[in-house]
This record gives sequence, structure tokens and C-alpha cells, in this order.
Amino acid sequence: MDTIIAFNNLVLDVDLSTGKIGTIEISNLERRQYLGGKGLATKLLYDHIEPGIDPLSPENILVMMTGPTAGTPSPAGGRFTAMCKSPLTGIFASSYVGGKFGISLKKSGYDGIMIRGKSEKKVYIRVENGEVSINDASELWGLDTRDIQETRKQEGDWVVIGPAGENLVRFAVIASDKRVAGRCGMGAVMGSKNLKGIVARGDRKIKVADPDRFKKALKIAQKKVLANDNTGRRLRELGTPQNVRTYGTTAIMPVRNFSKAKFDGLENISAEKIRDDHKV
Repeated sequence: MDTIIAFNNLVLDVDLSTGKIGTIEISNLERRQYLGGKGLATKLLYDHIEPGIDPLSPENILVMMTGPTAGTPSPAGGRFTAMCKSPLTGIFASSYVGGKFGISLKKSGYDGIMIRGKSEKKVYIRVENGEVSINDASELWGLDTRDIQETRKQEGDWVVIGPAGENLVRFAVIASDKRVAGRCGMGAVMGSKNLKGIVARGDRKIKVADPDRFKKALKIAQKKVLANDNTGRRLRELGTPQNVRTYGTTAIMPVRNFSKAKFDGLENISAEKIRDDHKV
């Protein structure tokens, strides 16, 4: 199978109910039909989830997928997507997160991982340079996400859940470094599978088709990112909450699933208010 540069064209397929570990090959045609990590993850969910399933049942599938620039110097290239049927909304859901896990997963030989079933025991998954194992996580269960990532960082880069995910809180997050996949209860889906986390490590080099053109494109992109006050300063200093005031004044805040555009107390969750009151 021909491989598109910067892709492994392999998705790891882990069934926690049976303990079976396999791979799904991704064709170049599928790469072009379903663009990026989001497109391919959506295709996998569509192919493998039956209609009407309970989001917290073993039949739900959790997919984590990298994009074409993961492992390259591209701005935001380290971000990856997590997708499943949401226990919070009951419909298709996606959440995006940074950190090093996506890069390490790709450098270990896989563009993504699809997790199905439910383990009888508390487990975590290890992925290292193409080798994959399902391991006992009883000593990790009950720990918060920071504890695991700080005390076990020598093993690789983690995505983990904390006590909220373990207890199936429907808005629980998945943590990756100091970032989180915070939308739609992805952490609860991991917890429902008795999966505490995934750790990845790899040293595969990610190649691009035309390094010189890629470097030139990166320089142009970086200049534009830094020249824009929003992306060059405010996002770095204030994070995504810096959008709160803008969304409020333009009436595009997604209140009650977009049934409203504003709510009282909006200012209390603005980035500026959080910075001034909590010194973060």
C-alpha cells in the first residue's frame, strides 16, 4: 500500500472486551475523501457504531486521531481530536486537545487509536514504537490526572482521566499534559470502559513531501499568527476564554445549545475576570 507522506496510514484498533489488538489500514483514497484527523475519525465512528447504543455501554467507540501536520513544526500541529457518541448529548461529539500525546502516538507508528468494548479490570494502554499492550491500572485508579502525568512521565506522553471520568460524570474530561479534551464527556466514555489512560512513546521521524516548500509555508504562517493580536498575544496570555467577551457582544455565545446567545453573569467567566480575580 502506498503511503502518503506524513501519515502512517495505520489506526490502532483495541478491543478491551476481548483483549484483541489489531490495526486498520487507511487507503490514500480514504485520506483524500475524509480530510484530516476529524474526517477520518468521523468515518470510523460511522462505520463501527450501531444506531441507538447507550453512550456509556461497551458498544460505544472512542477514537483519538491525529492530523496531517502532527509531528511537524506546524503551528498547532500537535493537536488531536477525540470522538465518540456523547453521554452528555446522546449524539456524535468531538473534542480537541493539545499536548504531546498525539505527536508521540504518530511517532510510535499510528495515526490514531480506536477503542471499543469494556475491560473487566481497570487498565491502561501502552503504545511504544509499534508495540502495544493492555496493562493493569489498579494502582492508578483514583489518582487525579496531574498525579499520573507527573509521576509516570518517564514512561511517555499520557492521556488520562481522573475521578470524574472513573465515576462516569457526563461532562468529565480527558487530560493531555496541562490541556484537556473538555467537550461532551469524553472522560466518562473512557471510564465506562475501565480505561484509565493511554501512554505513547515513539521515535519515528515524520517526513513531509517537500521540506523546502513546507518550511517556506511555515514561515509565512508563523508571521501571520504572530502579527495578529488575537493569535499572537491574547490566546497565548488568556487562552480560549478570551473569546467570551467577543461572543457576548456579537451574540454568538452558545447558551443552552444555541437556543440563546447571552446570559446574565457572562462577564464573570471572561478571561480578564479570571485573570484579575484568580491571578492565572
